[in-house]
Amino acid sequence: MRKLIMTMWMSLDGFISGPDNDMSWVMAGYNNEMAEYEDGFVSVADTLLLGRVTYESFAGSWPKVPDNPEVSAG
Repeated sequence: MRKLIMTMWMSLDGFISGPDNDMSWVMAGYNNEMAEYEDGFVSVADTLLLGRVTYESFAGSWPKVPDNPEVSAG
């Protein structure tokens, strides 16, 4: 049986998003250590299950990745 492992951005006081689903607080503390953790976490996964909003955010950058693996979703 395979393992199901979840990763989620959540503030210390239990919030996942701010008013109007604002997620800018996540990027405020984002640094190289966090990026390396997420990259390592996602790189070993064989399947990703995403919510609709996350999928839509990621899908915008995916077509550009084959030409430039360092592309950001911005």
